[in-house]
Amino acid sequence: MCEDINCPNKGKAFCRCRPLKEMAAEELLRHVLDSITEIHPFLEYHTLTEPEPRTLRILGKCRNCSEALCYCLNVEPLTGGKLLERLFDAILRVFYASAQDDEVDRSVLFKAYLQMFHEGDKQYVKTWSFRHIPPEFSGRTIYTIVRSGCDMDRGAFPEPTAEGSYLVKDAAIKELDRLVEEEKKVISPRFDHEERGKTWWEVNEDGRAAVHFTRLEIMESELNTDEG
Repeated sequence: MCEDINCPNKGKAFCRCRPLKEMAAEELLRHVLDSITEIHPFLEYHTLTEPEPRTLRILGKCRNCSEALCYCLNVEPLTGGKLLERLFDAILRVFYASAQDDEVDRSVLFKAYLQMFHEGDKQYVKTWSFRHIPPEFSGRTIYTIVRSGCDMDRGAFPEPTAEGSYLVKDAAIKELDRLVEEEKKVISPRFDHEERGKTWWEVNEDGRAAVHFTRLEIMESELNTDEG
């Protein structure tokens, strides 16, 4: 078991794969990264706004023996955004180093990162993350319903237009369903072929689909938070 009195793994059955106490620090870290699953970072700190000693603990289970694993890292006495960036980079490296198939669930990674902080600090961390962490990790994706179409016989080649944007995918899908039902009430009788997917809908003239169609589709994009 872990003998550190401050470690959440204290009292748990510890990894039995190798004599961990005999390993050098680099060898121990390599074993942890190669073997750890169910990664749960734990940060020991008092404040984010003042420099202080902090300990980042990487907690989890060994994928070989299913017992507890952990590794402790001392964090430089940084503050504010520099501290949050250093911590996120550390968690990012751990998740990617331990991924056996090079695939990382980015939303799980971000959730684990956010859970390290005290409740009173989480809004500050979210605000910082919104501006500085790539959206694929923190879920900052916007879902826009785009209308496109073409009627070559009438010389109509309108530019695609946005029917609405949503931060929640399910909300965009619900609105797409509503728009489809409304569209069906007014579509041209020349449209005699319909196709439908969960995030898109199209009607066209059979045999002339490329030159006479109407399409509604949910497009995903990064939410731009830059100011000025």
